[in-house]
Amino acid sequence: MVKRSQKIVLFALGIFGVLVGVIIVLALNVFGARNEVPASKALNISKEALALQNSFIAVADLVSPSVVNISTEQILKYRYYGYDFDDFFDRFFYSPDRKPKERYYKRQGLGTGIIVSEDGFILTNQHVVSEVNKITVVLADKSEYEATIAALDKGHDLALIRITPKKKLKKALLADSDKVRVGEWAIAIGNPFGYDHTVTAGIVSAKGRLYQAGGNDGSKAMPNLIQTDAAINPGNSGGPLVDISGEVIGINTFIVSTSGSYAGIGFAVPVNDAKELLKEINTAGRKPQSAAAGKVSYFGMQTAVWDAQSAKKYGLQVKEGVLITAVKEGSEADIAGLAVGDVIIEIDKKKVRNTGDYGNYMYSANVKDGVLMVVNRRGVVYFAVIAGRE
Repeated sequence: MVKRSQKIVLFALGIFGVLVGVIIVLALNVFGARNEVPASKALNISKEALALQNSFIAVADLVSPSVVNISTEQILKYRYYGYDFDDFFDRFFYSPDRKPKERYYKRQGLGTGIIVSEDGFILTNQHVVSEVNKITVVLADKSEYEATIAALDKGHDLALIRITPKKKLKKALLADSDKVRVGEWAIAIGNPFGYDHTVTAGIVSAKGRLYQAGGNDGSKAMPNLIQTDAAINPGNSGGPLVDISGEVIGINTFIVSTSGSYAGIGFAVPVNDAKELLKEINTAGRKPQSAAAGKVSYFGMQTAVWDAQSAKKYGLQVKEGVLITAVKEGSEADIAGLAVGDVIIEIDKKKVRNTGDYGNYMYSANVKDGVLMVVNRRGVVYFAVIAGRE
C-alpha cells in the first residue's frame, strides 16, 4: 500500500510539473508576441492621392521661378532736443533759440513679387514698396537687382516695379479670376518672415469679400477680394495665389489675425483687378521725361538745364548736372536743406548728367520715394537725404 501511494504522488507531481511547464511556455510565447516589432511595409497609396501630390509638386516647380523676394529700405527722420558732445556747454547755458536736431535711421521691410514680363516688370503690393528709399529684388537664382517703381494702383494696393535683368525672365501665367470658384485649391508662394519660396496650400474660402479699415487718410475699402485659408504671413504680401494648374488667380495682400500671424483668414486681390495696371508695361519706364520743357518738379523743387549761362550766373565750373531753380517752403526738398542754385550731380549713386537723366530717373522711381542726392553748392559737395512724404 505504501508503494502504491508513493506512485500516485509521483504521478501527480509529474502531471503538475508538465502543466506548469506548459503554462510557462505559453506565457513566454504571448509576451514575446506582444513585444515583437512588426515588419515595415509601405502603404498602398491610391492613384488619386499620388496624382494630387504630384499636382502640388508641379505647381511649385512651375511658379517658383517667377516668384521674387523683395526687401526694402526706408530712411526715416526724427527731431529731438538732446545734447551731443559738440554742444557740451549748451547743457549749462539755456538758449531760447536752440533748434531741434535731426537724426535719420533705416527701417527694413520684406515682401514678395511675381514676374509678369520677360524684361523685368514685377507685380507686388503698393504697401510693400511705397514710401521707401531702396527696393532690392532677389530672383529664384539668388541674383539681386535694384528696382524702381513703374506704376501704382492705391485703390487695389498694387504696384508695378521694374528691374533690368541680364537675361530673359520667366513670367507667370495669369488666370481669369472671374472664373474662380469657392472650394478650389489655392496655393500661396512667398517670402514669409524671410523664408524664401515658401509654398502653402488651402482652398478659396470665399469670393467678393469687402474689407474696410480706417487709416491716417481716413477709412478705405477694398472690394471684391478672394478669401483663402492658405497660410499667409508677414512677407507673403505681393506674392501670387495660384490655382491647381499653376495660374495666378490673385495677389496676396493681407491677413486678419489677432496675433499678426496666420489665423486661417487671408485675402488676395483678384488678378483681373491688376490687369489694368499691367497695361502700363507697354509704356511704364519707357517714356522719357521731356527735357525740352526745361523744368521738372519733384519733392517741391523745380529744376532746369545746367548750361553755360547757368554756369556763368552761379560762377561754377560744373560740366554736368541739373540746376535747382526753385524750392517750395516746407517741402521735402526744403526740409532736406536743398536750395536754389544747387546743382544735382548724383541721385542714389547714379550720375545725373542732364535733365533727361534726372527726369527719367524720377519718373520711374515715383515722386513719393525718398532719395539720396549729391549736389554741388558754390563749389562744395553736399549730401541731401530726402526722406519722402511723411
